[in-house]
Amino acid sequence: MEIAFVGGSESVLGFNLAGIKKSYAANTEEEMVSKIGEVMADSNVGILVLKQSEYNKLPKSFRSSSPIQSSQPLLPSEPSRAQR
Repeated sequence: MEIAFVGGSESVLGFNLAGIKKSYAANTEEEMVSKIGEVMADSNVGILVLKQSEYNKLPKSFRSSSPIQSSQPLLPSEPSRAQR
């Protein structure tokens, strides 16, 4: 299982430097939803990381799915700089 990150292009660089090979830039809400859908369909991804501020913007269908009852990746969120 692999870890993936979806977020702004500035954050993608940091995750790439940390060794997360599946780091994808998504700068609009539409790009974010599309890329998250692609990542969640990838059977090799076990954890999908998002910033908290980006996670909060997702449609409820993404946020309300229970990872315990699902075979889809876990969606932890990292606090955004403004929320620290």
